[in-house]
This record gives sequence, structure tokens and C-alpha cells, in this order.
Amino acid sequence: MQYIVVSDIFGKTPELERFAESVSYKGGFQIVSPYKKENLQFSNELEAYSYFSENVGIDVYFKQLCSYILSINIPFRLIGFSVGASVCWKYIANTTNENLIKTDLFYGSQIRNFINLEPLTPVNLIMPKSELHFSIDSLIQRLQNKQNVSIDTTQYFHGFMNELSENYCERAYQQYVTILSSDIS
Repeated sequence: MQYIVVSDIFGKTPELERFAESVSYKGGFQIVSPYKKENLQFSNELEAYSYFSENVGIDVYFKQLCSYILSINIPFRLIGFSVGASVCWKYIANTTNENLIKTDLFYGSQIRNFINLEPLTPVNLIMPKSELHFSIDSLIQRLQNKQNVSIDTTQYFHGFMNELSENYCERAYQQYVTILSSDIS
């Protein structure tokens, strides 16, 4: 099985590559980034967010993900982070793919803008403790009864899996690396 890791606004980073290597021990991995240019470096989340908003946006990133997945003809697992999680949400609500084995989405805050979408395949949403711009509890209430959705609420903040985020949490990162690398069903 191949792991398809869909990045957040930081794109493909050495830190994300280390994460992907940690969880994909047998099948290999690919990282989908919103940026065509490799090795973009941002000094902080605000800079990364501004660049993403001005140069890509969710709709373009969604199309990039769909285009990439068309080339996959082996079983794969989707793991998305932040805006990457949100474009994965749109993907699993717009198509079924017999090769898609499992989907895990971390702190996809923009999912709130696509709440009316219904995932066509099972998805596990890993939610942060809170969000600055909306109520995470309200979002969870709206999502929890949707078919194919399971929700893991955490005590961590948005970005806890990204070493470049001010909310990075080593303990949480290690916990989810262990879960994702051992949960291959």
C-alpha cells in the first residue's frame, strides 16, 4: 500500500518527508504539495498562509490532488493535514476510488466550508482542541452523524503534527505516527 500525504500550507518539507517515511514503512509514500516549486521555505505560518492564499487556493489544490490520484493504480491511504485535509475531504465526497483503503485527516479547518459534502468512503477526522475562528465543538456536532465519518477529538492545537508549527507537540506527533504506522487495516 502506498501512502499519499497531502501537505498543509508549508508544502513538501524535510519534516513532512520524515513523517511520511515513519508511517509508510512498506509501501512507500508520495507527498502532494500545493506548490509546483520545490523547497519553498516560509519563516512562519502567516507567511505560508499568505503565499498559499495568493498563489494557489483550495480549488486549485483540489484539482492538483485529483489529477495526481488519477495516476495511482495501486492501493493507497490518504493522510491530509490542514488545507490538505480539506482538499482530501472534497476528494472523498466527489469520487469513489477502489484503490483508496483509508483516509485520515488532521485538523482540516476548511471542512467547515464544505459541511454539506458527504464522504463516499470512510474517513477518520482528527480534530484539534479548538480553533481561533470558529467553534470546533459545533463543527464536530455537524459532522458526527454523517455516514462514513469517525472523529478523534484531541487535546492538541491546529498544527500539532507539523514541526514547523508553533503548535507542534512532540508527544502527539509520536502518538499518531505510532497509530498510523501500525493501523494498516
